[in-house]
Amino acid sequence: MSHPFASWVAAIGTAVAAACCGQQMAAHFEKKGTVLTDTFEAGPGGVVFEAPVRGTSTDGVTLQLPPKAVEVPIRLSLGYCTGSLKVITGKASGVVLTIKTEPAVTFQNPLKIGVSFPPNSKYQGLIGFAIDAEGRLRPIDIADRDMARGHASFLTFQPITFTWIYIEK
Repeated sequence: MSHPFASWVAAIGTAVAAACCGQQMAAHFEKKGTVLTDTFEAGPGGVVFEAPVRGTSTDGVTLQLPPKAVEVPIRLSLGYCTGSLKVITGKASGVVLTIKTEPAVTFQNPLKIGVSFPPNSKYQGLIGFAIDAEGRLRPIDIADRDMARGHASFLTFQPITFTWIYIEK
């Protein structure tokens, strides 16, 4: 039996693949700017950070860097990007988050990113997407999702710009 969202992911994947082959891009992010809201230190012992509520796209976002994910201390920055996201199916979340590190690193264990959203019974799920420098989307790993409570967590081994798209019933 296939995953319930397999056909939806395939549709997005086909659109992204078509874009890579010279056809018109169906799912794309046109970035205008980036606002970093929080910067903090993390080291080999790991860190858990929750962004304070202050009326930005990063409100309540949690970052969990597990122990031994980095070998040396780094600075993690959390922020959001402005711009427009065009999707072929589903409903864009309206949020594009960015996570940066200094120095640039690849995490040895994945960073877990928790997000909250307003629960809505017309959505059966959501899928996270990394956004590359050209605005192209590719699916990312999801750790957990609770549509009734309005919470999802994503995993990444590198600094990332990402969003999520709701799957409509």
